[in-house]
Amino acid sequence: MMRPLLFLIALLFARAGLSVTRYVDGNLSADCTTGNYSIANRTCTGTDGDAYRTLKLGIPTMTAASDILYVRAGTYSDNLYSTTMTFPRGGTSSGTAIVISGYLSEVATITGEIAVYGDSFTDLTNPQYYRWQKFTIDVPSRETCMSIIGQSGRAAQFWELEDITCKNATKTGLKLLPPPGYNFGWTITRATVHNNGGTNPLEHGIYLVGANTTIQDSTVHTNAGYGIHQFSSASTVENSNIIRRNLVYGNATAVGTSGGIVIGSGTGNQAYNNIVRGSSQDICIQVDFNSVNGKVYNNTCYNTGGDGIVVGSDGTNTGNEIKNNIVKGSTG
Repeated sequence: MMRPLLFLIALLFARAGLSVTRYVDGNLSADCTTGNYSIANRTCTGTDGDAYRTLKLGIPTMTAASDILYVRAGTYSDNLYSTTMTFPRGGTSSGTAIVISGYLSEVATITGEIAVYGDSFTDLTNPQYYRWQKFTIDVPSRETCMSIIGQSGRAAQFWELEDITCKNATKTGLKLLPPPGYNFGWTITRATVHNNGGTNPLEHGIYLVGANTTIQDSTVHTNAGYGIHQFSSASTVENSNIIRRNLVYGNATAVGTSGGIVIGSGTGNQAYNNIVRGSSQDICIQVDFNSVNGKVYNNTCYNTGGDGIVVGSDGTNTGNEIKNNIVKGSTG
């Protein structure tokens, strides 16, 4: 009697739409679509679930909140454009996010660009929680590692990037451009963003527009323009973003005015507990371009080669609070 009962319970859980774990494995010669993937052998000779040869094939199968897609060691060259593939609806909270992750300690490298446009993302009427983690995105022949572009007042909301390396993009590394003032709600944690951009100082490590996003515990270095660029010249409602506990150095490698971190074009943006260094930077931290009630505190700036902490003086910057920062070795 026990075995039929256990089978019935399992069937009920399956029908309830609980999360499923799937795999992407570039070693495969064909997709494993009958639950016959072998984790140990990396072939379709096991019972460990479904597996697909590419991310472009695997991501559209993520049909339920909390689904997990593990990406095995290898190099994956497919471009992930929402105009040519389906990004399913994400979870409705961080705890139910769809997860796309490198597998255990294996190294998965993406050499294609990730670009998601607002109009082509599935079901943007609800939050779209995704978590991307444990990847290297190395794109020397692509403009960005990842682009999120708003359209028709919409964009991919509430994505989480954890333990991601973004490097060698020909322009900006992470280009996050939802509609002005959009409740973007992203969290970027322990990212490494470096060596992006060419000779244009408008090509940054991280270019952030939108509201309510946090960039934390990350290392951003050797990018053409700013390391972390949080403002939009076309908006004054990019509010409540937080940039904290980051190491930012050696940016502004292109000729022109840029620097380590800039916050602006909104109310209540914060930069705190960051370390900004490197002799090539023009400005350590800049508070400018319609920054209202911004907070810059407990940061350390040294050997930046230019100004330390700059607050714009054009009359659009009001109520900003600068306190408890250490500035050493700047020329202005």
